Amino acid sequence: MSENSQMLSMMPLYTALIALLGVTLGSFLTARFSFKNQFRLATYQSRQRSYAELMGKKFLLQQLYVSRFEALIFSDYHERRWNLSGDPPTSLDLDEAKRWMHKSEDFAIDIARTNQTLFESVGLARASFPPNDELERPSDHVYRFGTPTITQAAPGADAAALAAWKVKAVSDLQALVKREYSEPIDTLLVYLRKHMQDPVKSG
Repeated sequence: MSENSQMLSMMPLYTALIALLGVTLGSFLTARFSFKNQFRLATYQSRQRSYAELMGKKFLLQQLYVSRFEALIFSDYHERRWNLSGDPPTSLDLDEAKRWMHKSEDFAIDIARTNQTLFESVGLARASFPPNDELERPSDHVYRFGTPTITQAAPGADAAALAAWKVKAVSDLQALVKREYSEPIDTLLVYLRKHMQDPVKSG
């Protein structure tokens, strides 16, 4: 058989191999393109979800912190009024002090649960956006949330002084919660909203 004849007889095999390579390469490129599109879509959805969750939890957490420590303030207020009246065994102020203390303990459990889900939402945000200081600073602040401290009423305060202390303590609490809890989450939300449509790197 001549060399030309051999080449002609091999042509179908070459053609089949080229076709197979083309199909394989085409399938690979199609799968890769599909994966990148799905990854981008999933990332954009994660960004939107983290933003929505943080927005909702910011208001819930703010209210829970205010409610919990208002309850402590009210409990202290009524306990001090009970002390002023000589610590009688039965007293409306004593009952109120106990009731507000129980409410504060209930709110503490709700805060712990909300903080856990808040941290999960922050983690989702950090996984969905490229890492940088502008993202990490406010999210680190959220991770390090502390416990508010309430300035106690002065020893020996009378009923009028206790009433004035209660009003001021609640006002100071609301300002503290806004500064220490709401504002860091707001800073994080501003960043997320600003970069929501940034390109997604799929590798």
